[in-house]
Amino acid sequence: MLIIGRTASVKSKQGDMKAQVDSRLDVLFSEVQSAPETQANQSDPPESPLKPLKAILLAVDWEITDETLASLLREVKRLEEIYSEEKIPFTLLQILASMGKYVRLNKGKAPPTTIKLINSAYLALEKTVTTQGMPQQEKERLLLTEVAKFKKLKEEIAVRKESREEESSD
Repeated sequence: MLIIGRTASVKSKQGDMKAQVDSRLDVLFSEVQSAPETQANQSDPPESPLKPLKAILLAVDWEITDETLASLLREVKRLEEIYSEEKIPFTLLQILASMGKYVRLNKGKAPPTTIKLINSAYLALEKTVTTQGMPQQEKERLLLTEVAKFKKLKEEIAVRKESREEESSD
């Protein structure tokens, strides 16, 4: 008898919970249905010029091919024209171009961190370009961080190249 009483109590609590969830879903969906009216009055934000680059970087993450790397370099060149008057985005694009060219030339010999650094440089670019009201100091800090990572990668590449040359001369 005690077990039957607990079962009824549990079913009652589950019923109450289900009723609460249903009620909340009803409220949520009524808000969603009324949302298009309010959204129609607002203008959509302009599409970011970085959107194609982001799609290309996702493709590069998935598979590094000559075609995706060529697309990356073309898109970076297009963006360099757009941001030619803005020092920080332009410099980040130059870093992206340099790393993209390096990967294109060296493919499997490129350090595994290269693609991570390409993505990191892109994220810094995206943040500096799309964050409204970002202080110049913050943009500069992001740039300096990416420049330091780029220099470290260049040093790593130089060390790897030297060790390969020493191995081949032995």
